[in-house]
Amino acid sequence: MENPTEPENKEPVVWERMIAAMEGEEDILVQTPYMICSRKMYEDLRSVCEKGARVDIVINAVESGTNPFGCTDYLNQKKKICQTGVHIYAYLGDQAQHTKSLAVDCPELNASIREQAQPLKEKSRHMSPDGRTEDGQNYEPREQDMAKRAVYALLRIVISPFRHVL
Repeated sequence: MENPTEPENKEPVVWERMIAAMEGEEDILVQTPYMICSRKMYEDLRSVCEKGARVDIVINAVESGTNPFGCTDYLNQKKKICQTGVHIYAYLGDQAQHTKSLAVDCPELNASIREQAQPLKEKSRHMSPDGRTEDGQNYEPREQDMAKRAVYALLRIVISPFRHVL
């Protein structure tokens, strides 16, 4: 069964497959341009981490992200994301990454995905589950322009009551 593409509420088929693939794994890498988690997704991530898995998630940094709702939700929810136990790598490169991948189980494929992801992690700000941040060795901080900061400040307020439909 594939994830439906119609613009309506749908069952999280792909998410359920991802969580099933993560079960019993110790070292998990997820790449996604942004993440907007439901209550169940937070619970699932927490459960995987509590079973001893190291979960690294590479997303776009707000400064370079191209999805204003994804960026705004991250600003509002990053503490809650960290409380699940995952490690977030907010990638700040020359352009936003659009990769979507999950590395578990297949050693050859995993090695290839991890090799491709390592330079992204080195250009990222890493946020540990305890909330501490550390800049990667190739991370170059950038200021957001005033217009983008203003839009995100407004969106952070506006989307809060509507985030369940994002």
